[in-house]
Amino acid sequence: MFGYISFYKSKLTEEDFMTFKSYYCGLCKQLGKSYNQLVRLGLSYDFTFLVILLDSLNDNNPNYDLQPCIRYIGKKKNIVTDNDSIIFSTDMSIALNYYKLTDDIKDDKSVKAFLLRIPYKRHIKKINKKYEIITDEISLHLKKLSDLEKSKCKSIDEISHEFSLIMENIFSYKISLGKLGYNLGKFIYILDAFDDLDEDLKNKKYNPILLKYNYTGKADEKKTIIEEIDFILTYTLSQIALEYEKQDIKRNKGLLDNIIYLGLRLKKDSILYKSEEKQ
Repeated sequence: MFGYISFYKSKLTEEDFMTFKSYYCGLCKQLGKSYNQLVRLGLSYDFTFLVILLDSLNDNNPNYDLQPCIRYIGKKKNIVTDNDSIIFSTDMSIALNYYKLTDDIKDDKSVKAFLLRIPYKRHIKKINKKYEIITDEISLHLKKLSDLEKSKCKSIDEISHEFSLIMENIFSYKISLGKLGYNLGKFIYILDAFDDLDEDLKNKKYNPILLKYNYTGKADEKKTIIEEIDFILTYTLSQIALEYEKQDIKRNKGLLDNIIYLGLRLKKDSILYKSEEKQ
């Protein structure tokens, strides 16, 4: 359900691209430092966006340091070193991955999810103690999400609401970001559901879009779905932009503008209309 937040590379300056990489590498390093090497594999651009956004509201400038990279032996990378935003985003990456994998184990009896959860499990008590309110909310709304899936909920708004509340709670680490996080959660959930549409049809798995539109795989059905989902997601993106414009951005504005106004829209269009071309 992650991997839908990214930048528009061709419209990004080299400086902003290097800044993004510095935060990404900083998160990766912090995961290894605070937890273990295996959880670094679960890092996504979604949490990189979170740390950049949080740090851009911070009065203090980030600290950079040249450090070796496990992927590029013999080379050093200029990374953002551990600060409050990186530590929080690292912890939330662990928590959300752990609870999502736990949910997959319960719902699908997934052996893969069980194995993937192992490197996270030993750390979850520490995170629950540190962020009890947030992790309780993550667990609660994933449970509600699971219950709605089991009941074959056809309402896209109702079921995306639960994942949106998870993201709202995480982004509310900075109170002003709560609504932005909510709408980002809605965007991610609905786009992910559309992205999985044909695979879920083939495998007879639950998908709210499949049920709402009685989708059977026909091209004309897909066209109608694309038009309506595009409308929903475009409106959701406008709400994300509205909340973003309320923030007092102190740094990285060009990079954040690229993600908010271009990257998310590009991701939406590439998934919706690439799918249409395959029909």
